[in-house]
Amino acid sequence: MTFQAVLFDIDGTLVDNVDICTEAYRETFRRYTGQRFEDEAITRHYGKTEDGILAVHVAPERLPEAVETYFAVYSELHQAVREPFDGLRAILSFVQQRAALGVVTGKSLRLAEVSLRELGLRDYFAVVEGGFPDRADKAESLRRAAARLNLPPSQVLYVGDTAYDIASAAAAGMPVVGAGWSASTTIRPENAQPALRVFDRVAAFGDWLQGQL
Repeated sequence: MTFQAVLFDIDGTLVDNVDICTEAYRETFRRYTGQRFEDEAITRHYGKTEDGILAVHVAPERLPEAVETYFAVYSELHQAVREPFDGLRAILSFVQQRAALGVVTGKSLRLAEVSLRELGLRDYFAVVEGGFPDRADKAESLRRAAARLNLPPSQVLYVGDTAYDIASAAAAGMPVVGAGWSASTTIRPENAQPALRVFDRVAAFGDWLQGQL
């Protein structure tokens, strides 16, 4: 199988920052609701953009302000995480010489740009697609990214760290591999199908990818 493009998720795939995302939501919710939400109460809504997630608990009239607060808190926390997973920058450089690169995330485009800028990765990616405030629909975002690259989904590989990523790629008709190198991954043997492979080390993924481009 030869791929013409490789698309990456961000959180838990390019960078170990899922805890940052969750903590930024927790702090924003605390400021605007006075309540402290546990991880599961926050992460169950992942897949939508930040305004969609914040709207679950924040009053509509305060939502625009809460979104700006979330961006500020997230950006501040991200200062402690300025590097992608070890070895990924070299993989991106390798792929960039042979195929198109892109990002598809449930975040908004604006928040995706914050992460990519903080990591110094923005220049690698020809396309960046975000999510939707009213629903989790990564399959549609994947199809849009492939269309922007003028490629059929079957020629584009997606790399994601969750069972949702795998299911979304399958729904989009896109081959997918599991990024199992993050402690936050939700990929398990029982939900890994139809991923081509699941890698628990970045280096193993890089070795495999060399034979696919």
